Amino acid sequence: MNFSLLARERLVAMEAIFLSYTYRPHPDHEADLERLRRCVVRVVEAMGLRVVDGVDVGGRPLDEALKQKINSADAMIALVTPQADDKGEVANPEFVLSEFQYMEGLKKPTMRVLHKLLKARGLGAGNEHTPYEAGKEL
Repeated sequence: MNFSLLARERLVAMEAIFLSYTYRPHPDHEADLERLRRCVVRVVEAMGLRVVDGVDVGGRPLDEALKQKINSADAMIALVTPQADDKGEVANPEFVLSEFQYMEGLKKPTMRVLHKLLKARGLGAGNEHTPYEAGKEL
């Protein structure tokens, strides 16, 4: 979805963007995720918007506390980057994907930044996304 187009169509002034990202990144991609997260925060804040995340309630399935945080945001940016599964292998960040699907259900603007190792899947898999490759953040 296009943030500016949707904002114009809804005539809504955006104030807050929910930033969804894994709190259990794969060890080989931890530094990349942190660099990407910092870049996104810097860009969002440079536009005069506030970044909301689930750090204080995250790391678990979508519950009421996390839903409230997501509901409070005008849009979402989901950083879909490699997560470590129980065996230490690269896996999709399931909580990020469930947060993204929840926001899609709210009909609010969303944007996925999809790591090149991962494939879009699940509800909204056919929606547009921004490809991400480590080291090419800005």
